[in-house]
Amino acid sequence: MLAGMRLAAFHIEAGSNHFTEYAEAMIEDLGDAVRPYLKLFYNGVRDWPVAADAGLTHEMDSYAEVERLHAAYQQQSEQEILSHRYQVYKTEQASNQTGHTSEERIKPQPEKYLGEKEQEYLADLIQKDETGQEMSVEESADLMFLLTKSRPEPGEG
Repeated sequence: MLAGMRLAAFHIEAGSNHFTEYAEAMIEDLGDAVRPYLKLFYNGVRDWPVAADAGLTHEMDSYAEVERLHAAYQQQSEQEILSHRYQVYKTEQASNQTGHTSEERIKPQPEKYLGEKEQEYLADLIQKDETGQEMSVEESADLMFLLTKSRPEPGEG
């Protein structure tokens, strides 16, 4: 169990503060076998005094949000999880625009990271989102995927 918490702390320290980001990193490292333990390790890091002293816990999701998302990771498809990540992204963007957080987000650079067809599809999805048109789960998942793919890695210019 301690090894799982250490790996979880590593991912959280590396910037996967939100449960969805953390869960994806853990599943990538350990496979589907870790799914039942995602909540335990995440909340274990939050409750670990060493992590709190290191400042790792201040941006973590609430216990209630973790409970809800953990259930999603047990039951939902990857598309539904990506769709949820998109909703979190939209909330963060709105929060950034109103000045509630001081952290500056990395701007997407689709021309650098995406192919021509992906850039066109991303532009269509962004326009649809900005005009308030209803998007399907698949479209919001695609939008989140393309936005994530079109950002530089941390430390990359």
